[in-house]
Amino acid sequence: MRVNTYSTLRSLPAPEFSYLSHGGRDLSAPELVGQLEGFVGYVPNTGQGQMTAVLYHVIRN
Repeated sequence: MRVNTYSTLRSLPAPEFSYLSHGGRDLSAPELVGQLEGFVGYVPNTGQGQMTAVLYHVIRN
């Protein structure tokens, strides 16, 4: 299973489960903007066509 995580924190706490990291991206990675734009397009589709407060704040942050 691959899990993408997004955070506004500069330093993340270690997960409490075993994992294998495939790397990370920050603002210096040119592909980050495209990936975030794709994520913003994906998120509203998870709400069955309804914009909720939670979905709105996921997109805004």
